[in-house]
Amino acid sequence: MRRKWLLHPRWVGWLVGTSFVAPAFGTFHLMQIDQVIGGVNGDKTAQAIQLRMRVPLQDQLQESRIRAWDANGDNPILLVAPGNPVAVSNGGSTVLICSPAFAAHTSPAAVCDFTMSALIPVSYLSAGSLTFESADGATVLWRLSWGGAVYTGSGAGSLDNDADGNFNPPFPGPLPTTCNRSLRFDGPSGDLSTNNAADYIVTSGAAILRRNAGTMYTVLGCATDSDCDDGLACTLHDACVSGCCVFTTDRASCSDGLFCDGVEVCDAYTGCQSPGNPCAPPATTCDEAMDSCGPCVIDSDCDDGVSCTTDTCAAPNCVFTADDVNCADNGLFCDGMESCVPDLGGCVSSGNPCPSPDSCDETTDTCVMLTIALEVVAGAAATAGPGTLSSPVGLTHAGDGTGRRFV
Repeated sequence: MRRKWLLHPRWVGWLVGTSFVAPAFGTFHLMQIDQVIGGVNGDKTAQAIQLRMRVPLQDQLQESRIRAWDANGDNPILLVAPGNPVAVSNGGSTVLICSPAFAAHTSPAAVCDFTMSALIPVSYLSAGSLTFESADGATVLWRLSWGGAVYTGSGAGSLDNDADGNFNPPFPGPLPTTCNRSLRFDGPSGDLSTNNAADYIVTSGAAILRRNAGTMYTVLGCATDSDCDDGLACTLHDACVSGCCVFTTDRASCSDGLFCDGVEVCDAYTGCQSPGNPCAPPATTCDEAMDSCGPCVIDSDCDDGVSCTTDTCAAPNCVFTADDVNCADNGLFCDGMESCVPDLGGCVSSGNPCPSPDSCDETTDTCVMLTIALEVVAGAAATAGPGTLSSPVGLTHAGDGTGRRFV
């Protein structure tokens, strides 16, 4: 006699301690952020992240996500939320995640396991952080931060992959963007994190990445000056030197002749930048006609250029208040709620609203509960061994597509 039930994974723990023997599931926790590329030959739209399994059976990537954080450890951006497991799950197996533009910079053209839904913002490339975490964001399993002292954000993570739960201090430099190099974990696949400063190096030659099926891709360096283009108008004399691009910033080319946005500079990552209102304190108003500073008188004197803030004058100072009400719903369920974040320029989405390990269904605007098929065979006694259980209970993922029985 056979009976079959569908159980949510959260209920499976109830079975532990009964007459059943709990099986060991495929999971995703014991994983390294192995390599990261912020750009290739100045093309900051060509990005890649490679994960590496510390032990076997870390294949359930649909229960995870990767986010990027700015230099203060704030303003997270969801880069990828894998929708399915991967097929190969040996110790040391890799998972390749890349942007659509990355394939044009590799030989052969990379076919990645997952595609980034957003890029690491260019303003995060000089100092920032990546977190490999559970899909609900409750657990940071691995963290890679860079930028040295410029990065002032958290280094916190779980104890799954770092003995003290602190991945700081960060790697001392920026993410590689001007050549064919990667920031790479300098240790075996089984290693725990010590800290980012000690664990990571920039590859000395071309980065080589590997998709889950085993295909390897070499990142291509520049051959001529024409291969080097960072897309920034304020970098001059873009040149290819020994296979790497060299970009020279020119501050003078950034001047816009305006007083009230400050003295412009050329940032090697983001291009011409204006520091903003030169008047002190920052909330006082600026008179462009007179090239001078003064107090505000009425609300219309105040404008921070961010559409979702409410700008008011509390004489003599301007007050800019973020207001989520000003962020219209974009009509999508699976990217969460929209909110006003002035530091990111306005309205941003919070990301996948569904808790791990549930998936998000945009068609029905619902979170779909992952189920596990529990099959009880009355009177049967299974023998222990690969593919079997030491009790008359077999557990399989109902929808993971592998069809395997876990030990």
